[in-house]
Amino acid sequence: MGEQTLHSLFYFNKTQSILKFSRPSRAWVYYRDKKIDLVKQQVFASDTQQLENYFSKLPLFGQELRSRPRVIHVNYNYGHILLKGSVGPEVPLLVDIEYEQVEPVHFKTSSNDFRVHVQGPRVEEYAPRFQKCYEALLRGDSYQLNLTAPFVCKFEEQNFSQLINSFFSQPKQLGAYAHATTIPFLNLGLLSNSPECLFQASLLDDRSIKLLSMPIKGTLRVSDESERKKINQQLFHDKKNQNELFIIIDLIRNDLSKIERPIAKLVAKKIPLSVPGLAHLASIISVDLSRHVSIAQVLAALFPGGSITGAPKIRTMQILESVENYDRGFYTGSTILMWQKMAAASINIRTLQFDLNSNSGIYGAGGAITLQSEMLTEYEEMLAKVESFVGMFSLGPQR
Repeated sequence: MGEQTLHSLFYFNKTQSILKFSRPSRAWVYYRDKKIDLVKQQVFASDTQQLENYFSKLPLFGQELRSRPRVIHVNYNYGHILLKGSVGPEVPLLVDIEYEQVEPVHFKTSSNDFRVHVQGPRVEEYAPRFQKCYEALLRGDSYQLNLTAPFVCKFEEQNFSQLINSFFSQPKQLGAYAHATTIPFLNLGLLSNSPECLFQASLLDDRSIKLLSMPIKGTLRVSDESERKKINQQLFHDKKNQNELFIIIDLIRNDLSKIERPIAKLVAKKIPLSVPGLAHLASIISVDLSRHVSIAQVLAALFPGGSITGAPKIRTMQILESVENYDRGFYTGSTILMWQKMAAASINIRTLQFDLNSNSGIYGAGGAITLQSEMLTEYEEMLAKVESFVGMFSLGPQR
C-alpha cells in the first residue's frame, strides 16, 4: 500500500471488510476559478456556478446502478460557497474520482508503537476563543457553536502507508465511515475514522428513496471500557449533552425538509454511540425523496453538517470563521461514496490531513459550546478527541 498513486480505501462495517479503489478513469479537483483533470493533468477555466450546475445533473441514484465506485471529497470551505460566502482561489473545494478497479485488501496487525508528537492550542490560547463564542451565545447570535482547533501531529519515521496499515489493521477500532484517500497532486493523504453520517440513501422503489442523517452530539470520556455502560447511562441522562443534540436535531430536520419540501421525521431521538475512548449520543432523522434528487440539492440543504457548525448555521459559521482563525480544509467536510446500491456521505470528524512529504499532518478537534458549557470541560473534551484518534497509533501522544 505504499504507492504514491491516487487511490482510496473504505471500511464496510456490515461485512467487516476493507476495499481498495484504484485506477481512476476520471478524477477532477475543483477550485473557485478553475478545475484540473488529474488523469490528463490539464487545467480548465471554471467557476462555482458551473460546479453547481454540474452536480445538479448528478442524481444520487441514476436509472442504472453505478458499476464503478465514485468518491467525492468535499472541503468544509465549499459550505461558504453554498451559503454565499467566499473562499480563496487556491482552496480545493471538491475532489471527484471515479475508479475502475475494486479489490479486497487485508492488513497485517501492527505493533502500534509509533511515536507521535502532538502540538495544539494551550488552555490559555483556547480560553479567549471560548469566551468569544460564549459572548456570541449571550448576545443571541447563536444557540450553539462547534468550536474547533488544529493539532499538528508529527510521526517519527512513519509515512502515510504505514499509518494506513496500522489504522486498518484494527477493525474493532474503526468508525462506521472509516476511509483513506491518497491524493498525490495535492500532496495530501486523508485518513478518517469518522463515526458520523451526513446522509445515507436507499432505494424505496423505482420512483423514491429514503434519506437518513445521523448527527452526533454529546461526549464523555471512557477511560476504562468496563465502565462504558455506566458512562453511557450517565450521558443518556445528562441535560447539557442532551440539549446539544436536540438543538442539532431541530436544525437537521429543517435542513432535510428543504430538499423537496416533504416533512422530515425523527426516527430515533437519542441513542448511544461508542468510539475508542469516548461515548456519544446520536439521533436518526429521515425524509422520503424522489429518485431523481441530485447531489447538488442534498448538499445545498445539508452541507456542512449542522453538528460541526452549530445553529443557526450561516451566522454561526461566520462567527466561527472569525474566532477559529484557521482553515479547516477537508476536516468537518464530507466524503461521499456512490456505488451500486450505496449513496452515503460521512462528516469528516476524527480526520487527519497528512502531508505526504513531511511525515506530519493536521488533525482537527473541537466540541459544541452552549450556555451550559464550562471552558475547562470543553478544552478537556477536545483533548480527549485527539487522544481517541492518536491512541490508535501510539500508547500516548508525545507533547
